[in-house]
Amino acid sequence: MSDTTRTEFSLQALAARTGVASRTIRLYIATGLLPGPLRGGRCAAYGPEHASRLEEIRSLQREGLTLREIARRLAAPGAAGTIVEPTPWLSFGVSPDVVVLVREDVSPWRMREIRGAVSRMSAQLDEEVKRDRAQRRTAEGTRIPTNESLREENRHDQRD
Repeated sequence: MSDTTRTEFSLQALAARTGVASRTIRLYIATGLLPGPLRGGRCAAYGPEHASRLEEIRSLQREGLTLREIARRLAAPGAAGTIVEPTPWLSFGVSPDVVVLVREDVSPWRMREIRGAVSRMSAQLDEEVKRDRAQRRTAEGTRIPTNESLREENRHDQRD
């Protein structure tokens, strides 16, 4: 092969090379995660850039990103026709003065982890609030003597 010849793969060869099923590759093309083939039709051809993009997608999936998050990350900044979609957020009230915001489109396993962390945080904050209230009640009910108050009591005792 000369330098002017481009390396091309069939859909099956690309699937075998990357370990991504042909059906999944078609899905990625349909959703815009992967560019279309270099040549269409029965003899569709894919290049090395398709293989590297599939590896990048798989790597991001291993990090726990959803396909929507991957599409956002891989989108070229300022690309023509790119519409910025609003991002839905979930709001978790941890305590009366603390709110945790979480993107709605996180993966299910990640959401379970987040819910567990938020639950633990809420319990910890509740315990700290209870402890603070108990300390304030104790401090209000018990007068802590100061040097000045002790001198005043001594003067009072000496007069009696």
